[in-house]
Amino acid sequence: MMVEYEEGDKKTIKIQQMNQLEPEGEVCMIKSPFFTKPRTKNFKCLVKVGRMERIPWNFHVAIFKDYKVDNDRILDDCLEFDWRHSRIVNFVKNPEEQIELKNAIRQVYSLIKLTYKNLSAYGGSDVFSIGSNVFTDFLNECNIIDNLYGPSDLGVNLNSTLIQKEKGQVYNPGNSLVRYEFMEIIVRVAGDRYIRNKLCSTYLEGFNRILKEHLWPVLNKFTSDKWRVEKYFCEEVDLVLKVNRSIFQALFKKYSGKHTLPGKRPFMSLEEFRMLCNDAGLVGDNFATREIDVCFSQSMMTQVDELYIKRHLEMNFTEMLEALSRAIDYSGVIKDMANYKYLSLIKTDLSKKLEISTKFLLKLCPIAFQDDYSPPIIEQYTKLMYRMQAD
Repeated sequence: MMVEYEEGDKKTIKIQQMNQLEPEGEVCMIKSPFFTKPRTKNFKCLVKVGRMERIPWNFHVAIFKDYKVDNDRILDDCLEFDWRHSRIVNFVKNPEEQIELKNAIRQVYSLIKLTYKNLSAYGGSDVFSIGSNVFTDFLNECNIIDNLYGPSDLGVNLNSTLIQKEKGQVYNPGNSLVRYEFMEIIVRVAGDRYIRNKLCSTYLEGFNRILKEHLWPVLNKFTSDKWRVEKYFCEEVDLVLKVNRSIFQALFKKYSGKHTLPGKRPFMSLEEFRMLCNDAGLVGDNFATREIDVCFSQSMMTQVDELYIKRHLEMNFTEMLEALSRAIDYSGVIKDMANYKYLSLIKTDLSKKLEISTKFLLKLCPIAFQDDYSPPIIEQYTKLMYRMQAD
């Protein structure tokens, strides 16, 4: 073999053996290279060995922690607002009786408010209020309309109540009862039924009597808080909503903002919530527009002023989670829950329904979201429920 050095000298050397490498596998041709992938490092994760402990759950760490439940302060503010706008002091002349009557109403105001929230959603209007037909049905259910109090008496009371004390109440339809008018007409009906028939001498006595003899059983039916406390405000539901948060956020973004002013935070209107429930296939024989509106109304946080401010008609994301959960639960569209393979580690009937519902709710999300969507895995639930125990 001829070897040439840098200086230009050439010498012939004899080599007895030579190392030679022969590649294995497919041969790469320069003119027709095969497809290659970059090398990937083989990482080895060293997992800390230790004991896992359960993460304590409470309302303040939940996805619905921003929901403001009714308390004494909010209820007192609402009562003061309603009392100030009503005409009760115009026909209850005695100042001492006014104070005693107001205190009597205060004791049951939460039930009156919840009953109004339900009945006001029955009218099908975008502004919640109680029409004459709905209120008549309510009185019939309470067994109030009889020989002591008839339809003509109701007509007089309605006309007297619907006269607004102050003009410019933007969210008072004028021909149906808003919240303060519902409270007022109950007092008027009590007076007509008992004082006019000489069964009681004061409005306070009449109110207490109509409450005890007729209203109490019906008012206790409208307890939206019971569903919220017993079914919704729990860890099982919270976990399902957290793991599938991206789906619900995509739905809120798609079905909100139609009536939002530029620069304002988007909200979901009643019209948009109806559209969401319709598109999700929740509407059926036993779940129609009326039931959708009730879910919307029951899920809205209490607002003191419902006459000049429309916040009670503007649903935020936290309120939408509850309203949609109510609709899924009440609609009854999910029946076969036994054969479904659940990821959630702890389950209730409502959490099962919500986990199943994510399958058809995903189809309502934008196509781009669906393309990038990764289904949840059981480790996501584990991460939310357990943590490494401190040394």
